[in-house]
Amino acid sequence: MFLKNKIRKILEFFIPISIRRLIYFFYGSFFKYHKSYSQKGEDLIILSYFKGLKVEKGLYLDIGCFHPVWISNTHLLHKNNWTGYAVDIDKYKLKSMKFSRGKKINCILGAISPKAKKKETATIYKFDRTWSDLDSLDKSFADKIKNELNINYKEEKIELLDINYLFSKLPHVNFLNIDVEGIDSKVILSLDLDKYAPDLIVLEDNIWGGSEEINKKMQKYNYKLLFISGNSLGFAKITKMDPLLNEFNL
Repeated sequence: MFLKNKIRKILEFFIPISIRRLIYFFYGSFFKYHKSYSQKGEDLIILSYFKGLKVEKGLYLDIGCFHPVWISNTHLLHKNNWTGYAVDIDKYKLKSMKFSRGKKINCILGAISPKAKKKETATIYKFDRTWSDLDSLDKSFADKIKNELNINYKEEKIELLDINYLFSKLPHVNFLNIDVEGIDSKVILSLDLDKYAPDLIVLEDNIWGGSEEINKKMQKYNYKLLFISGNSLGFAKITKMDPLLNEFNL
């Protein structure tokens, strides 16, 4: 690991970040995946679930989108004619999403928050990596990563986006994918599932099977745990499609 980090730092010293980002973009887009584009195959379950619901051209909301192809839970949906919205704290990630998905995606720059006032800003912690998947609003999470991986972060200000306000401006979201390092659970716990109820929600939770608080909320609003894949939890809204969920042994 030490040698790998040493080589990375040497390359980063000689190669401008704009070139490195292009390399990561094309590597992740064309050389990495075939059937599945998710980290652990989540997108295959997601697509299969919506095909069972006969949702052919749904709408996704990808919060913390990272890359348009690489480790993406929404790229397979995009390939199957879905449209969507991507939210992230990095302009270059959103530009790559727009470049790859064109008119089928709308991109929003901002940091999703459980609660936020209009034009409120906050500090984000962005790691010194070419294409970081660790940037966060959570300082304790950022400090933990800094100490464990021996990489530095820089602080920046960005506008906060209230999760419920965002949903109030969107049409019905079939699939919500959320990966905002360190605060996924806080955001979901703040989402008003009475007003805004995606058909399927996928989030990360480091507690196997989800925390007690998350599971209680999901049960309260009539969601069932559809799958666990690594740290990803998929919760499906129970509707008249109960027989479909039985196919997943729920």
